[in-house]
Amino acid sequence: MVALVIDDVPIMRDLAVAHLRRIGYEKIVTAMDGAHALNLLERMRPSFIVSDIDMPYVNGLQVLKNVRLGRTWAERRVPFLLLTGHSDADVVGVALQLDASAFLRKPIDAVMLQDRLRRVQAVPLKPRSVSEYNVISVDALGALGERRRSDNEREPASQGPVRFLSHYELVPGHVLAAAVNSMQAERILDAGTRITTWLITQLKDLLEIGMIHDRFSVAVEGHA
Repeated sequence: MVALVIDDVPIMRDLAVAHLRRIGYEKIVTAMDGAHALNLLERMRPSFIVSDIDMPYVNGLQVLKNVRLGRTWAERRVPFLLLTGHSDADVVGVALQLDASAFLRKPIDAVMLQDRLRRVQAVPLKPRSVSEYNVISVDALGALGERRRSDNEREPASQGPVRFLSHYELVPGHVLAAAVNSMQAERILDAGTRITTWLITQLKDLLEIGMIHDRFSVAVEGHA
């Protein structure tokens, strides 16, 4: 297996490499920023990618979007793990739309990294259509929150009764009756988002890194 690590901060890049070696990965390629990564991806097909989000020139979400669109030599479904800090909360919703495979808190933790890698390799992504990824704007980190909603993110026509559930009570098919916000009140998921198995695992990551509250408002069909 070949890993690609993308981070513009050398010490963080070296830490990720050290953890990967410690848990058994030997073939590791590093990129100093997103532009360098896209250049590497013109001639390599990594088994998985670990990337920072906020980088100069080309940010991590721009790399992720290019991968999901099939504009690189990497497989569209390749596991793509994002390194996040609390300052990245306003763009996590966009990362979810682009089917980021997992989220890791900075500075990276070896145990959490190993857990995420085990999970994403066991449950491969089924990429959505290129047209769905193509409408998601990732050109400027500051503007990522102003994104176009996909069909399953529209506000519900009638909210009806609501239940407040923990992450462990969510099941595929639930619809959010209220938005999910970060601890800093940044929008992550809109009301009307339909819960999927894939999304449940991503929410678990965000809970583990302390980015969201374990309280989800879910619309209830019929009687409460």
